Amino acid sequence: KKMNNKLLKGFKKLGEVAQDLYIAEDDFWKVWNFAAESHRIRRAYKNAVDSGKIKMADVPGGSLESVDILKLATQNVRDMLPNYAYVSELVQASRRSPLGNFVSWPAEIIRTSGNIMSGAKKEMQNPILARIGVERAAGFAITVGTIGPAAVWGASQVYGFTKEKLMALR
Repeated sequence: KKMNNKLLKGFKKLGEVAQDLYIAEDDFWKVWNFAAESHRIRRAYKNAVDSGKIKMADVPGGSLESVDILKLATQNVRDMLPNYAYVSELVQASRRSPLGNFVSWPAEIIRTSGNIMSGAKKEMQNPILARIGVERAAGFAITVGTIGPAAVWGASQVYGFTKEKLMALR
């Protein structure tokens, strides 16, 4: 019995460590994306000020280091990065089904994909943020266009499937 209890405690501790590492990794990417997003927004406004398109007073908050710019970056990260806290009540309820958490990821991909494209469209309509919008839309289009073929090619390489075998499967 003592051995079983020690083993169970060990597995429980291992699970806690794994969960903490997962959360830390998730937080790392959110912080990284926030830093990159705030840099891109500041760069866009700095270029607009330097080129004479706008005055510094026209920059959100009146400064490249303003809280308003940080809020824009924060909102973009919230809208465009998967976060399970934002899944709908229906998806949260389905987590208790046999599918478990596997329904959360696709739901977040759908939410963030829509937000990425609508955000890019909105940015492209803003002369100051247009470059960011074009980069965002192009990156999204390239990602969506290459993931499927790359996955098929990768799986074919791993499992030794030829084009003929793939066509036969279809």
